[in-house]
Amino acid sequence: MPSPAASRLRYLPPDHWIHITSRTAQGRYWLSVGDKDDLFNKRAIGYLTIAAQRYDIKVSIVTGMSNHMHLMVRGSTARSISHFMQYFKAAITRLVHSYHGTHGPIWDGRFLSSVARDQETAMSWFKYILSHGVKEGIVSRPDQLPGLNAATALMEGTDLHGLWLDQAAWTRARRADPKAPMAPHLKPTRLRLTPIGDPAHARETNLEVLRAIALEHAGLNPPGPEVMLKLKHTFIPAQVKRTRIPRFYAIGPDAKTLLAEAWEAFAAGAEAVQAAIDTVTRCGGDGVTIPPGFQWPASLARRLAGPIRAGPNQAQAA
Repeated sequence: MPSPAASRLRYLPPDHWIHITSRTAQGRYWLSVGDKDDLFNKRAIGYLTIAAQRYDIKVSIVTGMSNHMHLMVRGSTARSISHFMQYFKAAITRLVHSYHGTHGPIWDGRFLSSVARDQETAMSWFKYILSHGVKEGIVSRPDQLPGLNAATALMEGTDLHGLWLDQAAWTRARRADPKAPMAPHLKPTRLRLTPIGDPAHARETNLEVLRAIALEHAGLNPPGPEVMLKLKHTFIPAQVKRTRIPRFYAIGPDAKTLLAEAWEAFAAGAEAVQAAIDTVTRCGGDGVTIPPGFQWPASLARRLAGPIRAGPNQAQAA
């Protein structure tokens, strides 16, 4: 049995869109590199592409802010999604430390995830992720946001282009020449973003979402992307936005009603199981009907395998 400190099990049903977010430790601006040639972000996209190909993950959108990132992904199993995020976050950690000359963990624990039950819910998450930078009043359009950002590719209907460093080849080159440049060992990558809706109208849908974002946040006077480029990775905000994640998370049309009905069915089944257990432990189980699909806990199964012993009160009565 896992210890109380063990990580909580995830429920990530296959072939559903999953909204994933991960924040840096203490909300520190680790992802702010002020990289004017955008090499950091291209390499981050390269790692995202390799991770998606390695674990067969479909990516719809990705956005990185100074201290957190959002993705919409879909995979065949919960394990593949977890391995995908493990690979990607570890690669980003190494990349950050290579730029800042630092070391140690940068992420605030595990990534958080929520399942989109249907396409409408997935599109609402898609719009929320795409609106980053605009809703905070930093830029007027999502494609102006510096950093790890898929907005331009979504607007133009193109793939997400990045760079992957052949670390082994570069290491060999530096053994021969410590000043060997990195550029010859950067390989281009291309990630085809998977639309949530109809692929034939993906670009039109994305532009419609962008227009809706611009309309909702009209009237703001954003300072522009230069503000984010000036942020230092050493900065730790006084307050960090945190969202309480319940043990079970349901979003979508009628989600609360469905969740309430599921809970009532579970409670009724639990009461029936408890009544059956009480009857078995008292009188040996004559006439007991166990709910279909119920499996006895291992400890109770071992107890029931032996003779039923009378309790103190029953022994006195006998």
